[in-house]
Parts: sequence; C-alpha cells; structure tokens
Amino acid sequence: MNKDSNMQQWVDGALESIDGLPRAQANPFLFTRIQERLRQRNSPWEKVASFVARPAFAVAIVVAFLSVNLYVANRQKEERLAREKQTNEQMFAAEYNTGSSLQNELLPNR
Repeated sequence: MNKDSNMQQWVDGALESIDGLPRAQANPFLFTRIQERLRQRNSPWEKVASFVARPAFAVAIVVAFLSVNLYVANRQKEERLAREKQTNEQMFAAEYNTGSSLQNELLPNR
C-alpha cells in the first residue's frame, strides 16, 4: 500500500511540474509549408510522379524495353540471313552461269 501511495505522489508531482509551462506553439513557417504541401498533393504533376514511382510501372517499362530490343535484334538477324541467302544465290548463279548461253547450247543447230 505504501508503495502505491509513493508512486501516486510521484506521478502527481510530475504532472504538477508542467502546470506552469506555456502552451507550445507551432512555427508559422512550418504551418505554411504544410499547407503548401497539401495543396501540391492534388496537382497533376504530383499524381504523375506518384504513378511513375510505383514498382509495377518500373517493371512494365523494363519489360517493354527488353521486348523492343529482342524484336529489333531478331529483325536484324532475319535481314542479315536474307542478304546472305541472296548473296549465296547470286554466287551460285555466277559460278554455274545459268544465263541464256546454256539455253543456246541445248538448242539444235539449224
């Protein structure tokens, strides 16, 4: 019982020690900055920035970037293979001379 009364007296003394203190006041500059920040939250740029900062947006951009790179790389490979095929066909035709002279040799002499 004595311990409880000593504890209560200590709590009462601590609470009474703050009775003479004036009420805390906020810095007026802080209040205007908070108001400005709340006003900016509704701006379109704030909405765009909050959307771009999302991880899902970043993942989507990375996936799109990789897809475009793979498409371009595949397209260039296909074009290179097509050029090589055309070059090989031209080399084959030049090697065996499949032009009109072959037709003249096959025709009977008149």
